[in-house]
Amino acid sequence: ARLKHVLGRRVPETLVCPISCEIMKAPVFAADGHTYERVCIEQWLLSGKTTSPMTGEVLEHSKLTPNHFARSTIGAFLEEARELGRAVDADSE
Repeated sequence: ARLKHVLGRRVPETLVCPISCEIMKAPVFAADGHTYERVCIEQWLLSGKTTSPMTGEVLEHSKLTPNHFARSTIGAFLEEARELGRAVDADSE
């Protein structure tokens, strides 16, 4: 399922993997400078593809680097959405 909204809030594109169109859990940088969900880009590379899913250009290498900033931003977004959800639930009681 493609996730576009969390509790009525639009999910920023920077938090979504361009391959799966899902919020990332383990974001990593690839050689193209873009961030992907680790499992998705690993599958991309294991399938024999050597190009960037975003640009189509050949990747200089297949090393993946954790994107700690994206991971913390995603965590903060999801926590804010959970808090908002709790506030909405409390208002409806």
